[in-house]
Amino acid sequence: ELSNYLQSLPAEQIDRIDIISNPGAKYEAEGNAGILDIRLKRDKSLGANGTVSVTSGQGKYNRTNLSSNANYRNKKFNFFGQLGIGQQKGFNTLDFISYQNGLYLEELNVLRNRGRFANLRLGADYYLDKNQTIGFLYSPGLHMGRQLGYNRITIAEATSQSLVDSILVAQTVSKNTRHQNTYNLNYRYDAKKGRNFNIDLDYGHFTNDGRRSQPNAYWNATEDSVLSRVINNFETPTDIKIYTFKADYEQNLFGGTVAAGTKISKVVSDNTFLVFDELSGLQVRDDKRSNLFNYDENVYAAYVNYQRPLSKNWSASAGLRTEQTNATGDLQAFLPELQEPPVILDYLSWFPSAGLNWSPSSKHSFNLNYGKRINRPDYNVLNPFNNQLSQLSFEKGNPFLRPEIVNNIELGYTLGSRYNFKAGYSLTENQITRLIGPDDSDPRASFISWDNLATQKIWSTSVSIPVEI
Repeated sequence: ELSNYLQSLPAEQIDRIDIISNPGAKYEAEGNAGILDIRLKRDKSLGANGTVSVTSGQGKYNRTNLSSNANYRNKKFNFFGQLGIGQQKGFNTLDFISYQNGLYLEELNVLRNRGRFANLRLGADYYLDKNQTIGFLYSPGLHMGRQLGYNRITIAEATSQSLVDSILVAQTVSKNTRHQNTYNLNYRYDAKKGRNFNIDLDYGHFTNDGRRSQPNAYWNATEDSVLSRVINNFETPTDIKIYTFKADYEQNLFGGTVAAGTKISKVVSDNTFLVFDELSGLQVRDDKRSNLFNYDENVYAAYVNYQRPLSKNWSASAGLRTEQTNATGDLQAFLPELQEPPVILDYLSWFPSAGLNWSPSSKHSFNLNYGKRINRPDYNVLNPFNNQLSQLSFEKGNPFLRPEIVNNIELGYTLGSRYNFKAGYSLTENQITRLIGPDDSDPRASFISWDNLATQKIWSTSVSIPVEI
């Protein structure tokens, strides 16, 4: 949904983009790759105006977007809207060669997807006075997608790969329709004496109605005869609700600026995974592989940050953010003997940050920044459902995953407020890593899953030299 929105966003609506490679305590601690702060324009001229634009891109497949926006403003109100529609196609190819349980498995996965989407953004601002504004934003969205999957696994003896036992071919057709409705209520107080206060209330509701049909055919070595055939069908609806409350306050104090705030977020994710075997044209639910997965997450955060100049050439900043996370993952089986206790996560995290800036002259600026961040596992890697690519190849999440903890240090130099040079070091603990391994239920089957493995160290450099032609 975010990708579709950004693709349909007209460039002329963007005021500026700030690349915050090492965010401070004010920003959420989630994520280990920094933040893109995209600021949209707010038309300050009275009256009405609008634009329409079309973009198209061609890779292996075509992507096309049509977007339009309109704005009306008077001295008390500002109304704005944006509509984006588009279509896109994409593909993904995965190749695996595995030696397991005395077998040689050569696997090819080709996924082709196409989708059409529409995003609407309607908002209004009411100016209480010159310092206070109340805003409302509503953003519905629709995405209709179709995916064609081709999975081919050649099964042979590990000691003699020319002795092919059989070849599994699965051709999958998936259809999904995703809906989203998000709402935002904002209050902002902005005084000229260095004080501002902001409150945001957000609610988002996301649904996905997924259906998939997958015939599996086992062929002989010469692929002129079908040895056996298994047809599976899947129904995988998802319902996600997200609630957030955020408040931020900033004021000049003791020659610097102090900022403090809090954020409360709640996520409720309900997932259904139903597997059906097609027998004599009838759909029979497989209760051994069907289940429900509910994931509830609550995060309570607070931060304080202070920055001020130390002298004519030196300035410093320091901040601390704390987040309490309570989450429960509950896998509900249809068979009592397969029921497992829920996974409960309860942890408190502290995220310090600090920065030091030295500007010996107007053309030269050096800065040193440190920050600690967290990378919580996505819902798809927590969900323990078996996402079946074929009868012998599937993906499954790991509800026992722990979040990654990231420590970043960055040294930067800016020349003439234009050219930027940066060097950084990052240490990640509990690195979330994709694993591929054999399955216990069938010696021919393999799966893709995730686990926390060891640490990751990254040294990086970046250079930005803009040139105008």
